[in-house]
Amino acid sequence: MLLQNIDGVVSRYDKVLVVATTNNVDALDEALIRPGRLGDLKIYVAKPPPDTVRRILTGLAEARGISIEEELLRSASEVIETGAEAEAFINCLALKI
Repeated sequence: MLLQNIDGVVSRYDKVLVVATTNNVDALDEALIRPGRLGDLKIYVAKPPPDTVRRILTGLAEARGISIEEELLRSASEVIETGAEAEAFINCLALKI
């Protein structure tokens, strides 16, 4: 159904921009991402390095007025990959206080 709906969209609406994201590229159907459908431009955004995640977590924690133990901060910065995960982590810590 989705493929039927996106076929020909460009010819009907010349200025349509579709932005889509996924963290599971391997699960995408090749028919969906071929050129002419949603595959004209692909941008890969890599997982942020641990030091960047650490700064994000520290900033979120400071904004909420909480502190994170050093070992917990180090461990979290190794596994957190998205902003939503960082926010959820800080929210859980805030609830424990």
